[in-house]
Amino acid sequence: MKTKLGLILLVALLFIACVPKEAAETQAVEDDSQAVTEHPRAVADSLTAEESVAALAAAENWLKFVDNKQWDESWENAAVIIQNHVPKEQWSSKMVEAFTPFGDCVSREFLTSVYKTELPGAPFGKYLIIRYRCEYSSKANVIETVTPMFESGEWKVSGYYIR
Repeated sequence: MKTKLGLILLVALLFIACVPKEAAETQAVEDDSQAVTEHPRAVADSLTAEESVAALAAAENWLKFVDNKQWDESWENAAVIIQNHVPKEQWSSKMVEAFTPFGDCVSREFLTSVYKTELPGAPFGKYLIIRYRCEYSSKANVIETVTPMFESGEWKVSGYYIR
């Protein structure tokens, strides 16, 4: 029960965001006598191939820290949203607590990725929600969800969920 509560707490900590969503604003732009309304925070409806590759690489590089139980490094290489909401010392202890029942990662297989610009409780931006099927030494058929976000010119993991 304690481990399950710790895992739920870890997941909650990873996806909480203090930054409130701003009210939607629109801005009229004239183009050849035609008015176009644009959202000031508009981003592309999809990622380019290069962006997808970079986001996947960021997730996989971050997972190497997790696989090697390098908790401090996983926190240091996470998005600011995680660092602002979970102190490094708390992160390490919660990660140990969450991963103890799983053991070591034996294999990881990419399943899907979905691009989003908005996630519940998170600031507007570019997110790639990536799902993997994993086998751990103490548990098979585990699903990991890793969510890198684009921040300050690079992709960083902003969320992680294991079940």
